[in-house]
Amino acid sequence: MRRFGRHPFLLMAALAAFGAGAWLWSEGNESAPSLVLADIRGVEHSLEQYRGKVVVVNFWATWCPPCVEELPSLENAWQRYRQQGLVVLAVSGEESDVVTSFLERLPSDITFPVLIDGDMKSGNRWQIRGLP
Repeated sequence: MRRFGRHPFLLMAALAAFGAGAWLWSEGNESAPSLVLADIRGVEHSLEQYRGKVVVVNFWATWCPPCVEELPSLENAWQRYRQQGLVVLAVSGEESDVVTSFLERLPSDITFPVLIDGDMKSGNRWQIRGLP
């Protein structure tokens, strides 16, 4: 961990590799697919609003043990680096009430935005084929 402490972008890269449900290979200056979703509180988030920041988009599900295991690591990164511009967005394909109930039972709070993609339209645009 000491190595990551000196190089925060290495930590962010490792989190992105660990937390991404799938990688999108982009050539040139191809942008990520659009992402406009409401979080569990009803606040809308757009990937466009975070332009210029480092954004980790993590597709996850309450029924996916590895996905749940990585939430505290994402929270730690969010707490540590958000002042430097890190944005963490967790996207679930489940219904809001299922996700909210699940998060309330976790032993620690998740404070980064948890977005709801109930119909998986965004997940399909991002070519998510499985979790984790």
